[in-house]
Amino acid sequence: MSRLEAVPGRVLMAVGPLLLGAVLICIPAVLSNYGPHVFASRWFELLYVPLRLGGAALAAFPAFEYRPLIVAIVMFFATGIGLFVFPAAIERVALRDRGVVTRCEVTAVHVHTRTDSENRTKTSYDHELRCADPRLTAITTRGAGARQEEWRDVRFDPTGRSDPHWATAATDPSALLWIGVTILAAAAAHRLIGEFLLN
Repeated sequence: MSRLEAVPGRVLMAVGPLLLGAVLICIPAVLSNYGPHVFASRWFELLYVPLRLGGAALAAFPAFEYRPLIVAIVMFFATGIGLFVFPAAIERVALRDRGVVTRCEVTAVHVHTRTDSENRTKTSYDHELRCADPRLTAITTRGAGARQEEWRDVRFDPTGRSDPHWATAATDPSALLWIGVTILAAAAAHRLIGEFLLN
């Protein structure tokens, strides 16, 4: 087989795992948001964990097959972490499509702080709500919390598949999609350059 005839196979070997890993990462978000309701259950959430981790590993680890090493290390972390913007974008689309906005009064705020293994502090805010739509009773946020007795508009998913957000929060997936596509393009370029120019 000539070198030219081997090009499609080499492209597939370089980029295929990256694309397949991205698909595996997205499958849980698609199933839990748009599949039968059982796919949004806690049991399936447990099954999604190895699928997500396997997809991230499949997309990220082949970066080490290509030089230079420092670029491979950067692309490993960028790919393994960055591709999770695609599931976040899918959830934004689902909340935008199915979301209902209701007016709520914050009746109580509970602040939870924890420290991770790298000694970084993370804070979340559990808000108890009294809403015009009684189906919504609480919201948890990671950003700055609302004050008790404050009134806020909240967008929530009546099916319970997507977490509620303040109505002012972004629901346009465009920014996340651009980030994901940029990471994919950079990772693919790194591997193709390594495959055809540096090997």
